[in-house]
Amino acid sequence: MSKGGRPRGSEQRAVPPKIFEALQLWVGGNTWTDSADAVGCDIRTLRKYREYPECKQFIDEYRRESLNTAHTKLVDASPRVADELLKVALDPKTKAYDKVSACESVFRIIQIGFQDAEMRQKLEAIKEQLAALERGGPIVDI
Repeated sequence: MSKGGRPRGSEQRAVPPKIFEALQLWVGGNTWTDSADAVGCDIRTLRKYREYPECKQFIDEYRRESLNTAHTKLVDASPRVADELLKVALDPKTKAYDKVSACESVFRIIQIGFQDAEMRQKLEAIKEQLAALERGGPIVDI
């Protein structure tokens, strides 16, 4: 029978909901102290719980979700950003050093787009070769 009090080293408590709230705040950019204070727990408690497997998994999933959300926003805004970048690069009133920077950005974006398309083609070719290997068919090296 347990006497109560703190769990021993090998025991783990269930993670209270406020810990997940604090971890969400921390992943969102707050400091450990601010995150702990916002949910009313001690920073040492929060730091202890962050080592629990379910908290590590929560942090990883929430980060991935946050990055996906941010990426979607950037992709959605990219046509407007491209328009603004071209305005800066082509505006006769833009200072020369700003034009150079804007033009470099435009060409870098174009180059990355071509490289991405090329890498996708190569990846598809590798996938086809792997599928052929798995089927036991002939391998055609391109």
